[in-house]
Amino acid sequence: MALPCASNDSLVEVHNLVSKPYVSMTLEILEDFGIEIECDEALTTFSIRGGQQYKAMEAAIDGDWSGAAALAVAGMLCAEQSLQIEGLNSQYTQSDEAIRGALLFAGGALSGTETGIQVAQRPVRAFSIDLTDAPDLFPVLCALASFGKKPSTLKGIHRLIHKESSRAQVLRDEWSKFDVKIELDDTADTMTVHPCKGKFKQGLVINSHEDHRIAMAAAIMGLRGDQPIAIEGAQCVAKSYPEFFDDLEVLGAQLSMNNK
Repeated sequence: MALPCASNDSLVEVHNLVSKPYVSMTLEILEDFGIEIECDEALTTFSIRGGQQYKAMEAAIDGDWSGAAALAVAGMLCAEQSLQIEGLNSQYTQSDEAIRGALLFAGGALSGTETGIQVAQRPVRAFSIDLTDAPDLFPVLCALASFGKKPSTLKGIHRLIHKESSRAQVLRDEWSKFDVKIELDDTADTMTVHPCKGKFKQGLVINSHEDHRIAMAAAIMGLRGDQPIAIEGAQCVAKSYPEFFDDLEVLGAQLSMNNK
């Protein structure tokens, strides 16, 4: 983003690139602001001409598919009729738009609207999906898989090590409290989620490990289970979705806050 404004041309070479969709999104936005960057198909070499100038523009910011994914999963698990999520214009590449395909793989009823998507409640069937380029979907899809009829497989767990928590281990340990067995296979790079029966112990407490994605996924588990649950450190959702619990309440969820 800075090098186009440099006096001279630049060449950037990237090794072991991850999160390619986010690089694609950045390039798309820069192009709209009048910046030219040449790159190879693998997104490993970038030729950047110096002396460029950004051009002002008016833009409507896309809604966040990462946050919408949590609501979409909640809709498939709990909606009385259907849940409509607005503001998802898909103007730019977002890796977590993969939630659309994931829900369909899981037997979901999902359709596009003029301003977003609509999700209806459906039984969850076993599914397999590669989340290497969408690691933020692991927690919410782990919640979805927890209520399937057979085990589901999520690929790409090597991407979960350097998140807000060590997400694969946290999901395995915390979801065991829901009586969900999660198997991690480092060799195959997969997580296998064995469903629960939705019968939770009274007084169940989930530790968010200060990870906003874990906190949101745990809330979805609580919506579908038969007993209230408590989430420690739930305020961490403020990192990406400060109004998450407010929106759940608007949708009919029964919540209580403990500020201790």
